[in-house]
Amino acid sequence: MSKSKIFYRWAFLLILLFVIIAGVAEFGYRVQLHNDLINEELSKITEEPRPTFRFFGYPHTPWQFDPDEGWVYTDTWISGIVTDGAFDQFKVEHPINEYGTIGEITTSYEEADIKILVFASSYTPAEVTNVFQDRLSERLGKRVCALTFTKGSTGVLAFMDMARVRAEKYKPDMILIAFSTTCFRINRRAYVNHPSREHFWRFYQSVIYSDNVHPKTHVVHNTKPRSTVITDLVTEEWGQAMLAAKESGDEKRLHDDPVIQAMIEEYNEIQKEDATPLISEDFCNGWQSYLLNKWIHGDPFRGETVIENKFTGGDLGVKTNVYPTDTNFLKACQYLKENGYSVHWIHIPNLPEASAGTGIDYKSIGGGPKPWDDTIEKSVEEVTGSQIYHLAEYYEPDAIAEPLQLFAGERNWHPSEAGLSAQADALVNLYTKHFHEKGNNDAPNN
Repeated sequence: MSKSKIFYRWAFLLILLFVIIAGVAEFGYRVQLHNDLINEELSKITEEPRPTFRFFGYPHTPWQFDPDEGWVYTDTWISGIVTDGAFDQFKVEHPINEYGTIGEITTSYEEADIKILVFASSYTPAEVTNVFQDRLSERLGKRVCALTFTKGSTGVLAFMDMARVRAEKYKPDMILIAFSTTCFRINRRAYVNHPSREHFWRFYQSVIYSDNVHPKTHVVHNTKPRSTVITDLVTEEWGQAMLAAKESGDEKRLHDDPVIQAMIEEYNEIQKEDATPLISEDFCNGWQSYLLNKWIHGDPFRGETVIENKFTGGDLGVKTNVYPTDTNFLKACQYLKENGYSVHWIHIPNLPEASAGTGIDYKSIGGGPKPWDDTIEKSVEEVTGSQIYHLAEYYEPDAIAEPLQLFAGERNWHPSEAGLSAQADALVNLYTKHFHEKGNNDAPNN
């Protein structure tokens, strides 16, 4: 064999060896960088030995995933609170009536002369509509039943999704969309219980109606100080035993019970998941060397975005005025129109709006679509073909004279006890002035 051939062979082998070593070094360095990025974020998390959180006994949570609506109520709720690392509260509730809504049904929907479906947020709870139906029955001398499909942090897009499904099922004489101003900026929200490890599930939210959880589309519910832990280790029997331990003052059991300790471990795992960054796909880019970038430029990530933004709570908001273009919203509007349902949009006032006694105060919304102005209201009216009625104009004069008394506080605009009654009276006034004859004439043929 000639010397030149030997030289080229050895040169080839040396180059191949160099490439292999460089490749292994690059791969190892990338693994190190990946771990460093993760560990840097996780190092900011200090495990809490005595956290405060709420817990639910799976599958008895208030929400379950539904492909049509994103959520449905479950019949039984088993829940409680751990405070400072110790068992604190426990309760079992059966709040769902035979129609799948919250609250006691005081009249028969099937036997009612006037059947109403109400879709609303937490600003119009079932207590309002129960009083509304009773007082309207007295005013009209007819049997009225108002079924309330209400849930906190729900916007008008979801209201119409639900209205489309429920109208077909219940064939109401009238549908009321009772929305607060903030409902305009709340996107659809799917509520998903997703397995995390044995005996535990996590509560995710998303605008995607899918239980295929991914950090680009779902965010784990981690609102402090009441983060959410879900486990089938929590049962009614366990809860009663823990209540007995609390009654007897057994502090050791309240802190050291194995279920409590397992839930604390899960709570801290949720904090880690929440903090773990989403590594960009650019990290796997094979066209440049992170190792060379580090040696030459001092920055292994020169020219690259390595950490992507996760889906967050902020993504649950409506970003633009979607109402003229949202496909499902338009379909729901069209369905209700074509089938002759009498649909009325009612704006439930917050404190600034009740104080003004008029329409929507867009400055009180905060965040959401830009610009926040009456183009939102006008576009909704145009798409739905319905006038938006402002309930602030229908409150009794003595009630609206001191608007603060109608709310839980200056910053908590959920209705107070007085507000529940005043809102119900205002709904009666609005109904009898504008809807009574229209509702009877336009009701679908049941």
